[in-house]
Amino acid sequence: MKSKIQQLILLLLVLFFCSINVRAQTKKFPAPASADKIINPLQGNDASVITGRKIYTQFCVACHGNKGNGDGIAAAGLPKRPADHTSAYLQSQKDGALFWIITAGNNPMPSYKTTLTTTQRWQVINYIRTLANGYKKPKAIVKAPPVPVVKHVVDKPKSLAVTPVEKKDTVVDSSIAVASAEKKMEPIDDTANATAQQTPVAVDSSLIDRIDALEMQTSYSKPGEDHFMAVGLATFGFVSNKTTSSFNGSSQVSKTNSLGDADHFEFSPMFLWRHGKKFLLEFEPSFSADGVGVNWAAVSYFASPGLIVRTGYLVLPFGAYNKRLAAGWINKLASDPEGIPNATDFAIEAEGGFQAGDMKWSYDVAISNGMQLQPDGTTGLIGITDNNKNKTFTGRIGWLPFANSSLEIGASVMTGKVGDAGLITENVNATLWALDVNLVENIKPFQLNIKGQYSETKIDHADYINPTDSSTYTFDNRTKTGYIMAALRPMFVENKIIKNFEVAARYGNYTTPANSLWGTKDNSLSVGLNYWLNWRTVARFSYEAIKGTNTISENIGGTPGAVTKSNSMYLQFAIQL
Repeated sequence: MKSKIQQLILLLLVLFFCSINVRAQTKKFPAPASADKIINPLQGNDASVITGRKIYTQFCVACHGNKGNGDGIAAAGLPKRPADHTSAYLQSQKDGALFWIITAGNNPMPSYKTTLTTTQRWQVINYIRTLANGYKKPKAIVKAPPVPVVKHVVDKPKSLAVTPVEKKDTVVDSSIAVASAEKKMEPIDDTANATAQQTPVAVDSSLIDRIDALEMQTSYSKPGEDHFMAVGLATFGFVSNKTTSSFNGSSQVSKTNSLGDADHFEFSPMFLWRHGKKFLLEFEPSFSADGVGVNWAAVSYFASPGLIVRTGYLVLPFGAYNKRLAAGWINKLASDPEGIPNATDFAIEAEGGFQAGDMKWSYDVAISNGMQLQPDGTTGLIGITDNNKNKTFTGRIGWLPFANSSLEIGASVMTGKVGDAGLITENVNATLWALDVNLVENIKPFQLNIKGQYSETKIDHADYINPTDSSTYTFDNRTKTGYIMAALRPMFVENKIIKNFEVAARYGNYTTPANSLWGTKDNSLSVGLNYWLNWRTVARFSYEAIKGTNTISENIGGTPGAVTKSNSMYLQFAIQL
């Protein structure tokens, strides 16, 4: 009896492992079977491999990695790991199937139908074929011949005919494949097999790009077709704070805690409306502790692949934090760095980028109404009605020196007159500059992310009113602020729970003008533990300690040397919808 049970268990184990093997062997590639019949017009062309590598570096490396292993710097933020282009499974797929995937997309990978031309997609495929054994630059480069396109034809002149294709399968033109991708590539009708036996025709390669252009125009120019999308973000949490103020040996302690975290609560739906091919309208209202406001409202015109022109109420391109990192689900810690200049204004903006070999450059410039000098020497953005006849210039340039875009270094400037027209301060100028850095590096099994920004604000000499006796006084109106943040995530470990944890820490310094009404020198340290539920949803615990030393002069009612220590604990949930 015992031996029979053992035999039964052994049989079940054999069947179990066989079923696993069968499932592995029958793993379905997301392209339809009919895509296998699409022919590669550049097969065996070395020149196309060289070009394909450049395109792959620009568009694919961020997710699939330098060697195509699926371990790019953006892989951690995706709901599923990018395909391993070196694997035997992927390399066993037909060129047509790969072409179909690149054309139609495979969530979360987008469609490259309008981003890459037909020829460029085939060039990428030829480069992918070299990744199985490690890419090696071809020793001899043969100039690529015109890309042939093979089509089914009937009764074409003999002068255009070429040698018939000796295949029983249907031969499908690349342009047909593109159109078929939009229709989910339904299997080709059996009647096509008869057509395949007829003489195909060679078509000039320039027609491929012309077909691409027509397809793009058709897809965007359907009468009455507009595209609307509603997205957004939400941040909610709990904060407990203890503040201790000390001066001349005495101290005062206050404690608070609240749901909603008034300083960091936000619900911001965003509405996107694309009209035709060139125009995009964006509107993001915000519901926060300050009430209902508007984060931005703008219309963008996509002038060319390297240029976007935008106007409206914009986040100005000063530094990297406000425009790219401030959202709760992107920020690694619950709080914002101290002293980051506010930079949202009514403006006209132009931004874009360009490739320079393996490097990339980005640019972003704007002309806005600018800032207004306040009675205490601070500045505030003026809004829709300018306070003088001058405008403020803001610009940022970014440099990505590596092919995989793992490092970006940025430099920014903002300058313009801030005084009110007709007053003695009307020619007072404010100049701000900033440097920022962002590094994402895979040090398996970890991913390391380092971000930082340093900025200075300098306002020309001006006299201010002393609130204690109405006399005038002045000070060196210069503000300095900076932070450095590091986050570490074990994203390459096998454990599905551990890989979603992330630790983060940030040090910051914020120094305002001494002898001003708002003079202080703050040092802050923040640490946190994040758990990523998915690439855009995070739950976090953060602790922040800030020590501030008062530098307000006694002549204007200050208590220089007074120390304030603030300790805060945050529990926070943030999501991008």
